[in-house]
Amino acid sequence: MTLDSPHTIIFQSSSPLKRSEKDEGSLPLEENSSSRNRNRKEVIGLDLNFDIIKNRRFYDGRRGIWYWCWFHPEKVSKAPERFREFFEGRVVEREVPDFEELKNSVTGYGGVEPAFCEDEWKYAGDFNFAPIRYAHENMDQGRHYRVLKALVADEDSDVACCELPVWGTIEDGEEFVEHTGHIDAIEVKNGEVHVLDYKPGSDEPHDHARQIEAYRRLLALRLRKEGSEHPRPESIGVGIFNDEQIWRCVFQPEDLKDDGR
Repeated sequence: MTLDSPHTIIFQSSSPLKRSEKDEGSLPLEENSSSRNRNRKEVIGLDLNFDIIKNRRFYDGRRGIWYWCWFHPEKVSKAPERFREFFEGRVVEREVPDFEELKNSVTGYGGVEPAFCEDEWKYAGDFNFAPIRYAHENMDQGRHYRVLKALVADEDSDVACCELPVWGTIEDGEEFVEHTGHIDAIEVKNGEVHVLDYKPGSDEPHDHARQIEAYRRLLALRLRKEGSEHPRPESIGVGIFNDEQIWRCVFQPEDLKDDGR
């Protein structure tokens, strides 16, 4: 199945659904046909195209909720090859492990010291917050859902997908532990992949450093070359954002297309 396959599910909800509230075969459409021509929202400084974005949904049995991975096929197509292979082969095809059996969540990650320190977080002015403002004023879904979906739909945003499922065994304290999680947003910027975490109400990015480090390591496991035992988390950028600001680390991600480990 390709990224532009028509087999996708569109759904609108004020919050993630519990499995008992809707079964997988009876999801309503987000908008009826009479409103489809309003799916392209163009206002000053903002171009939201809800027609082009697609989704896959995944059930997190540990929490008893569904997650919706929205993605913009054209933006994903600009990602490095290893990311595209993972996304098309595992996410689009729904080849994702059962998160009900994998009990450890990234949110509970004690972890190890991140590969970046507190003073490496820098405020960046390279992010368009107009979709976030639009989402809060015009969309009635839960905060995370509406913000992340709007960022994916924004044609001027580099956010290619949201709620990306990741999993694997990573170092946690003095042992290796199997963890799972959903990355809030994946940004494809100048051919590089960045893990972004949405933290509304927070202006202390380093408070969330261990969590985003876990996401970075889990994604690196998904992107490692076939036969390689050495994922490269240093090849993935990181950022923390709220409704008005974004902070990034100053280290430069390495090209995922090279012949490194």
